[in-house]
Amino acid sequence: ERVPARHMPVLTPPPPLRALRRQYALLASRKSTGTARPRLSRDAAVQPSPQHAVVQPSGQTGAAPGWRECRATGSVRSASELSSASQCERVERERLPPKSVFRRQLPAPLVAFSSPQGRRNFAEAMAAGQLEPYFPLSEQFVTQDEPTFCGLTTLTMVLNALNIDPRRRWRDEAGPGWRWWSDEMLPASCTVPLEQVRAEGTTMDDFARLAVANGARVRTRYACGESLDSFRASLVERTTSAAATFAVTSFCRARLGQTGGGHFSPIGGYHAESDSALVLDVARFKYPPFWVPVEQLWEATLAVDEVTGRARGWFELSAAPLNERCEHTLYSWRATSCT
Repeated sequence: ERVPARHMPVLTPPPPLRALRRQYALLASRKSTGTARPRLSRDAAVQPSPQHAVVQPSGQTGAAPGWRECRATGSVRSASELSSASQCERVERERLPPKSVFRRQLPAPLVAFSSPQGRRNFAEAMAAGQLEPYFPLSEQFVTQDEPTFCGLTTLTMVLNALNIDPRRRWRDEAGPGWRWWSDEMLPASCTVPLEQVRAEGTTMDDFARLAVANGARVRTRYACGESLDSFRASLVERTTSAAATFAVTSFCRARLGQTGGGHFSPIGGYHAESDSALVLDVARFKYPPFWVPVEQLWEATLAVDEVTGRARGWFELSAAPLNERCEHTLYSWRATSCT
C-alpha cells in the first residue's frame, strides 16, 4: 500500500563534505583563540557575517577571511579597505607625534633584567649573596625626569636607600611635611644651578660634591688610576656587603653599543658565573635594567669625559656619620666657598 504524499517525511540532504570540513575548521580556530562560537550556516557558499567574524589583531592566525581589526582605530575593515597589516601599522605611525621615540633595544651582549637569562642570573646571584644592594635600591627605583638628570636621579635613589634624612620638607607643608629626597632638592650654590644641570648634566666632580653636601660619604675612583681587577673587586665588595654601601658607575653608553653619551646609574648586583654587573638604569624610558659583562663596563668607564678631559669611573657611597653631616650639610656648603 502506498503512503500518501502528504504523509511522506521531508528529507533534507546533508551539506557537502567540503562544507562540513570548512565549518569544523572554523569552529576549531575559534575554540583555540577563545572567541565566541557563532551559529553555523548550512549553506557552504555563505561566508560568516561581519558580526560573527573572528576579529583579531593584524598578523595573528584565526581571523575570519576578508576581515581585520585595525589597532589604530579599533574598527573592523574589509580586506579591500585594509589589505595588509603593514597598512594598519602605517596608520598607527601617522597618529604618533613627530620626532618621537618609544624605547630602545638592548644591544648584545647586554642582557635585559626581565629576560629569561636575566632572571636566571638574578636567581643565581641571589643564591650566592651578591644582590645585597638590589633590594634597598629597588625600593627607591625612579626614572629620571629629564634626559640630563641621570646623575641627580641616581643620587636621589642612593640617598633615600641610605635612609639619610634631608632635614627639610619635600612636600605637603600644610600636612605632616614629609622629608624626602627628590631631584630638584639636590643642586646647591656650591655646584651648579638646577637649570644648568637640566641643560648640561653633571660631571663626576659635581656628583661627588652633591653627595657629600647632602650627607653621604663618598670615595671617587677615576678609571685612569685603577684597573679591571680593582673595579671588579669594588663591585663584588659592594654587592656582597650587608652594610648599606652602594656603587655608582659613570660610563659612556657608546662603549656598550647604546645610543647617547655619558651616563650615571647604580649597581644592583653581581653575577659571578657570567662575570656581569646589574646596572639599574635610571633612564627607564630608554633602556631597561640590564646585566653587562664587567670587562665591557670597565671599558665604558675608561671613556674620556669631553667636559673635564678626564676618564670616567665609579663611586663608593655610604651614609656619613652624623657629626660629618653637621659639618657638610647643604646649608654650611652654601655659607662657605667651594674649592
